[in-house]
This record gives sequence, structure tokens and C-alpha cells, in this order.
Amino acid sequence: MICFDANVIRRFGSREETSFTLMRGLARLTGHPLALPQTVLEELLGHYKRTIIEAREIVERNDQRRQLGKPARAGQAERLTQARDVLLRQVPWWTSRAEFFRGDNAALPLIDAVVEREEQRLRRLFTIVTKPAGADEEGNRREIDRRPPALHDGDSGKGSRDTAIWLSVLDAARQARPNLVFFVSNDGGFGSDGGRRVLRPELRWEADSGYASNLTFYFEMDQLVDRLSCPTQPPEPVETLINSTPILTAVRAYLSGGDVRIDLSGWRDELGRALETAPDDVAPVPRQDETRAARVGETTLVATNRIFHVKRRYGVPADGGGLSAERTAEFTVLLSLLITYMDGAVERVEVLSRGGLYGQSGL
Repeated sequence: MICFDANVIRRFGSREETSFTLMRGLARLTGHPLALPQTVLEELLGHYKRTIIEAREIVERNDQRRQLGKPARAGQAERLTQARDVLLRQVPWWTSRAEFFRGDNAALPLIDAVVEREEQRLRRLFTIVTKPAGADEEGNRREIDRRPPALHDGDSGKGSRDTAIWLSVLDAARQARPNLVFFVSNDGGFGSDGGRRVLRPELRWEADSGYASNLTFYFEMDQLVDRLSCPTQPPEPVETLINSTPILTAVRAYLSGGDVRIDLSGWRDELGRALETAPDDVAPVPRQDETRAARVGETTLVATNRIFHVKRRYGVPADGGGLSAERTAEFTVLLSLLITYMDGAVERVEVLSRGGLYGQSGL
């Protein structure tokens, strides 16, 4: 089992990051399920909810001022653009998304619905590790006593939630014996002084003396990638591969699923709430993006982030098939690709969105 802290998960989603995409493949190959302590799930959903609420409130206040005929405040247009971008990036789908994209600021997503959908997405990817009984109470005690992973914070303490996470991971390690459990966190409450690269001695002793010596701590995702695999080079040039039929077929299949985060959008004309066909033209945008490869036995994994330019026809279904009032929409989308090679040949292509956190299998 591989357990992650919230600070690790929130780092993923950028164009440069490929570690988590690679980790999804390594988890499958090595038999280590990806997991989140219950407290981490709650933190991620809380952060997500606050982000959506803040963006929604900015849009609503702007719309109210416009309806009242009040002049725009300094920086208001920029804040509105940023808030709209947050909603379009962070909420991949809602009923009136097309109208909102077109400029209707009243067509906002429902908070509870989008948080519920985000939780479903996280639960599909991660096993959720429940808190052991008494974890919250122990967290409060350690915060008062300043015992790791709780720390000093000026005249007060902090770290009760870190304690609940730690106790959850310890409990998972005990139950998993003799199998290994890995815990990845960038939090200083877990890492020791001198770079915070290893587990604090007090916590190491607690694990070893508490029947959880099978627990291994990593401060960086890359450390765990190196532990589970050997670095290598892609079996073939990635620029050639991403233009190949297997890759483009997998991207088309993914885009047809309807649950796509459109990161860089440039729709032409308008986008109505109408049925769309599968993309009929998909092409990678020429640019240098990070690519990373790892090898486990005879299997090689290649992870890369790529921007694809997509043309999609949409309109109302016509009698006898096809579409009436057909239009073409064009947009670009950032996708993470995970390609599995066996003995040098492509065995599997997975298309994921934004740093590998979400997505479905391709071909």
C-alpha cells in the first residue's frame, strides 16, 4: 500500500509533473494499491470546496454589481476571469457548463454536487484508510504536548490532523504485515531535521516498537519511484509515439467520455448545449514537455504530459443520422499519457488528465 499526504496530492496537475502518472503504473505492476488516510480525503475535499465557493462568490458578486449598474472596481475584471477559469478547470462537468463557458455567469455549478463528484473521483482512484478509534483525541493530546508529528507553532501547537494521519498509516501498516506500506509526505512534522528527508526518530521508534516496522517513509514522490523501479530511457522517441495510431485512438476514446478537464480553451463561435460526436481530428501540439521512463523487470513505463489540439463537431441529431445545424468546436486539452511497453512493444496506453490524478484507461 502507498499512502499519500494531502500536500503531495495537491502538487500534481501541472504540465511539468509526471511522477504521479508514473506512480499509477508502478502501483499496478508492483501490487501496491494507492491510498489516502481518511483525514487526507477530508482535507482535500475541504480545500476543493473552499476553492469552488470562493470562485463562485466572485462571479456572483460581479454579476450582482453589473445588474445594479455599479461601475467595475479596480482589478475586478481580472478577478472575474481568474474565478471563471478556476470553475472551468476544477469542475469538469455540470449541466449548464456550456452556457457558463459562453458567458452566462448565472449558470453556476452547485457546490454540494461538485464536491460529491470530486469525492467519487478520489474514491475510484484511492483506497481510503479509516482512522483508528481515539485518533482525534490522541491528536489533541500530542498538540498540547508538542509531540511529533505535532510541532511548535510560536506559542501554540499544531499537528492534531497530522497525528490522525500518522495513526491511520500506522494502523494500516500493522494490518498489512508482512507486506510493505509506504507513506509519502512533504510535512515537516513527519520528516526529521536536516532536510526533512527521513522519518523523525521518535516516529521511527513508534513504528518499530508498535508492530509497524514494515512502514517506510518518503519525503518526495521521486524517492519512492526510484525504490520501486529502475530509471531508463523510452524504448522509442516520444515525439514519434504520440503521433501514432494507438496514442491518437486512445486520446479520442478518452475525449469521448465526456469527463474532460479543458485546461486551455479556444472555442470558435459558440458552444450550445447539444449532443457532440466523437472528436474527428486530434493532433498533439508541438512542444517540449517532460517525459520520464521507469523499468520493472521486462516492463517499461513511459509517462509524458502533452497538449492536444482537438476539433469536435456538434449539433442536433438529424433524422436518418448525422447532425443538423452542425458546427465545429476547437480546443486544446492537457493530458497525461502512460504507455506500457513489454519487451519493447507497446502493450497498453492510458490517457489521464492533469498530472495523472484522474482519468480512465485507453487501449
